[in-house]
Amino acid sequence: ASRCFASQRLILHGTADTLVNQQDAHCIYKALSSNARRQPDTHRLQLVQGADHMYRGCTQAVVDFIVAWYAA
Repeated sequence: ASRCFASQRLILHGTADTLVNQQDAHCIYKALSSNARRQPDTHRLQLVQGADHMYRGCTQAVVDFIVAWYAA
């Protein structure tokens, strides 16, 4: 169970997503941030400018964010 609090979480959300409200991503991030048992810097919210729910036309930006997350 303790592994859950140490695991890395990258939250990606498109700013043009009309299916899932952007506020949901912020709520998930806030919940992770407010959990005192989580290790620092184990989560990040990355908004993908102009991306819809399927990231159409923005896949390279998504790949770049994921690669950078794993490289950090």
